[in-house]
Order: sequence, then C-alpha cells, then structure tokens
Amino acid sequence: MKYVKALAKIENILKKHEEKLCFNKKSLSISSFAILEYLKEYEVGIPLQFYDKNNNDCVLNWLLDEEKKGHVAYAFSDNTYKYNGQVLTDFAFMQFDSLVEDAIFVMITFNNGMPNYLKNDILTQEMAEPILLKINEEDSFYDILDQISLESTNIPSKTIKVNNLHYLIIPRIACEDCFVFCKEDDEELYGLGSTIEEIQESLKRKKLTKSR
Repeated sequence: MKYVKALAKIENILKKHEEKLCFNKKSLSISSFAILEYLKEYEVGIPLQFYDKNNNDCVLNWLLDEEKKGHVAYAFSDNTYKYNGQVLTDFAFMQFDSLVEDAIFVMITFNNGMPNYLKNDILTQEMAEPILLKINEEDSFYDILDQISLESTNIPSKTIKVNNLHYLIIPRIACEDCFVFCKEDDEELYGLGSTIEEIQESLKRKKLTKSR
C-alpha cells in the first residue's frame, strides 16, 4: 500500500521563507529546519486512499477513521505558541494514542501555530498540509522537543563567561526559559531567562546573592 508524506514539502517551504530573515548574531532562534530534520525518523504517511491534494484534512480524517475503528483515541491538542519558546515558526500539534500498539500519533500543522516572525510572510495555503508522526509510547512528545534542543547539531547554542565560569545556553522549543549548563560545575541551572542578556543578568544576581 502506498503512503503519502508531507514533511519534506513543508520543510522546503519553511526553509525558503526563514532564509529571508536576518537575525542578530546573538539570536537563539530555532529554525523549522532544525526541528523537522530531527523529526524525519518519526514521520509516517497516510494511506493513498485517504489522500486528496485539495483537502488539508486528510491526516485528520485518517486519524478519525482509525478512532472509529477503535485503533486510536484522541488525547489532546497543544500549540508551541503558548510556551513562548525560541522557535521561528510556532506549530500546533494534536496527539492520538494507539490502542493496538505501544505508540502515539502526533499531527503537526505549522500554519495553525501562530507564526512569530513569519506571520505576515507565510502563505497559509502552502503551510496547511499536516505532518504525521508515530512515536514510541514511552517517549513523551514534549521530551522529544527537548531532545531536539539538546541533540540536534542544527540548534544554535552560545557559551558565555560570567564570574570566571562558563555557561552553555541552549534554546528550547516549548519552554520560555533556555537550558543553561555550568561547564565547570557540571550543573544545570533553571529559570534564568530566554535571552543571553537576561541569563547574564540572572547569573550575576545569583552570584551576588551567594556572596551575601
């Protein structure tokens, strides 16, 4: 049976639009390319019989058909926009839990994700086709989003020096605060901010608080 996938098509459209943007060298923005490059191993397609190039609800229709058959159950919907993360283009996602195997299905749609910098530039119709992922049940999709930040070579990271200590800063997709690791202490620090400037100030205050 032939299955139809959409990730490569959406990746090319997003990359084309995001390459037009100019960002400060200190930017920690995460490109859609970095996200989708990591998610390629999870993509699955829908059966050709459900696909219609003029209907952007094909993936959802397949999931709802699987739900009627008792194969999956709707779990929740969410959107990266509400987390104020560092992504260039936010995306909506919907999860269905498999009832016949240890897996979850996640449908991602970029044009429903309240794009940040691109909201006046992206063509809604181009971005309307969803991407379907299949993930092992023990792996939370939120954890996978953090794994992208920590493991992808396409995620921007910065190292800063504060009070003679070096800190690695890594942006996150679904969290406002960045990952911050102190290299000398081999320690992760939490709640320091979403920009290099905020994190620097937080670290300076932290040092002052310790010394009092």
